[in-house]
Amino acid sequence: MIAMAAAVWAQAEKGPASAPAPSKPIQRVVEVKYVDVRQLADVLVGGSVVVRANEAFRTISLFGPEQSVNDVEEIIKKLDTSRAPTRLASRNIELVFYILVAAPKGTSGEALPAELDPVARQLKQVFGYNDFRLVDSSVLRTREGERGEAAGSTIIAGGQGAPMSNYQLKFARTGIASSDKGNVIRIDGFQWSTRVPYSLGGPGAWSFADVGFNTNLDIREGQKIVVGKAKYEGSDNALVLVITAKAVD
Repeated sequence: MIAMAAAVWAQAEKGPASAPAPSKPIQRVVEVKYVDVRQLADVLVGGSVVVRANEAFRTISLFGPEQSVNDVEEIIKKLDTSRAPTRLASRNIELVFYILVAAPKGTSGEALPAELDPVARQLKQVFGYNDFRLVDSSVLRTREGERGEAAGSTIIAGGQGAPMSNYQLKFARTGIASSDKGNVIRIDGFQWSTRVPYSLGGPGAWSFADVGFNTNLDIREGQKIVVGKAKYEGSDNALVLVITAKAVD
């Protein structure tokens, strides 16, 4: 009893036991050999480790407490095997883009393709436009989970002698989600931009109005959606961008 009291007294003299010092954060880069880098990174997000995917170099960067980083690295090694689905298992997505000019009145002399009739009816009902002209269209095929971009040029406005309008579209990532009404195509970080010419009054005197859209999209497969509508300088006409998307083999 005396010995136990002496031990307690000795511990009291030393003071309370100090907690172990927290480990310093570390950074580690892990190579991914087989599975989709982005999809694997999405699985790992949410803990005490910051996870960043680099699809170009097929690596995942980890930053956090050393033990936590070690644990996440072990998870990566278990999931990144040749038996897991590879990027080749991802489905392809076909995107079709239509650039329209809509006007409150007038006759363009060019009938829209039949597949755009529902869009024309919607623009008439909502915005009161009665005349439509398809100035260009493009098709882009990409793989699920990948980024993409395309560019082109066409005459949008200004009539004969007007300069061409260059346009560019790009997106950060695509995906396919299933629903009870069919597939939904997701497009993240979508950007579309162009420059529409307008006359300054003199021969060959032109300036340009910048028009563009920047958004995230969810498109039901086969549905045609209006991404955006924007008027441009000196005109009652509007530029309209329409997209349709579907999963393909």
